Amino acid sequence: MMMAEFVQLRISLNNIEPEIWRRIIVPGNLNLHELHGLLQGAMGWENSHLYDYVVGDKRYELPERDALATEGGSLDAREVRLDKTVSVGESILYRYDFGDGWTHTVTRERLTRPIPSVFFVGLCLEGANACPPEDVGGEPGYERHLTDLKKGKGDAYRNAISWRGAFDPKLFSPAQATQAMSMFAVMMNLRREGFDWF
Repeated sequence: MMMAEFVQLRISLNNIEPEIWRRIIVPGNLNLHELHGLLQGAMGWENSHLYDYVVGDKRYELPERDALATEGGSLDAREVRLDKTVSVGESILYRYDFGDGWTHTVTRERLTRPIPSVFFVGLCLEGANACPPEDVGGEPGYERHLTDLKKGKGDAYRNAISWRGAFDPKLFSPAQATQAMSMFAVMMNLRREGFDWF
């Protein structure tokens, strides 16, 4: 049995300062839909919204079950492999939550670390800063949320705390990101096997 080639990726959430980024290693034979789950885990998203990838002039997404709901011109993200999509030094865009409009730049890098001798689905090597809360309202909503939390008192602060609880924008753990990547991989595999109750 041939082992999968591993791919190192650097993911950066665009237009946010300080930068929110991750460096991960994943099997290169993943399709883009499988990669979506691992990106969700690595970044800290909750997989609550639609996504797509922009690769050159092509768009890849998971087709809707309702054929009338699909947007014309997109390709099926399950039909293209990561290692056939992006070469070392190249980047693709990963867009998540079309309402909030989060765009990530995903760049394939040369492997900088040895691969562990045990099989794994994904590994987060490093990164910085917490992912914004889901449904915060995109970039302007995230800035407003952080401003409200910094106040430490008043109605805006109380509303921010009651909505999502305490939030530390600097909090990030590669170990927790790796664990979340594994969880998403298991859930996606169960769905593929017919357990569609997640």
